Amino acid sequence: MDIVMKRAVLTCLTLSLAACGGETYFNESAEDVSACLIGTWDLTGALPDDIYSSSITFYPDGTYEYMEIEQATYLERVWTGLALWSVFGNEWTEQTMHRYQVLVTSGGWEYRDGFLYREYTDGESATGNSAEAAIANLDRSKLSPGIPINEIKSENETIAGFKPHCDTDFYSPITLVITDEAPITFESGARVVYPDYSIHSEDKSIATLLDDGTGTYKRINANFINGSYYETEYQLEYSYEGQQINVTYFECDTCDRYTRTYTDRGTTMSFDNGYYQRRQ
Repeated sequence: MDIVMKRAVLTCLTLSLAACGGETYFNESAEDVSACLIGTWDLTGALPDDIYSSSITFYPDGTYEYMEIEQATYLERVWTGLALWSVFGNEWTEQTMHRYQVLVTSGGWEYRDGFLYREYTDGESATGNSAEAAIANLDRSKLSPGIPINEIKSENETIAGFKPHCDTDFYSPITLVITDEAPITFESGARVVYPDYSIHSEDKSIATLLDDGTGTYKRINANFINGSYYETEYQLEYSYEGQQINVTYFECDTCDRYTRTYTDRGTTMSFDNGYYQRRQ
């Protein structure tokens, strides 16, 4: 089966997830990404071991709030328990160690020229023996509300932005987005700008997949201040395992090779299995 047929299987079932064996495929990207982003999104998919949950809310006034709940891993609990025992001795119990930490941050956001910019303004955290307890222990009165990004008086001279994917159901902040079907081409981008959005520098990655299992991966870095421009191209070989794409990169036939696994979600190629789903 060539890649065109593989992607036909991947994308034709986008709106019928059950028929795809439960895998999740993104829809076509929204034409108005700014409007699409507004709402609350919950991180789902295969989460890192230490992340219990994560969510972000983009408000229409250009502010946002991000919440992440971290869960101590088993090894962390063991080492922390030993450290607490050395301090408290027999008085130490499991209740002494809070297993969950919640972190809430606020700030401003703007989508402009294909890039999503976010600027942090304030944050608060709390711990607890359960996720619910950690949230209950959070003193929200200490958390300042977000500020639109154009009103933030930041010490940072520049702001970083990334090309996101957003549709009616799914949001991915940093991903490779399909830009062409013949040949299959995915592109990601990052841009650093000044507060007036004049460009400082830009990075771009372009992956081209041919139907014979080969292709190219190009990295471009341009600095608009000193005029430097770097472009590196790698050859690649890839293979599908269900929804996963194993991509092997190399500069020449005798050069070292390294492999990275991506998740093909129909309209994007993501670095991991985590993605945000719109909260209903």
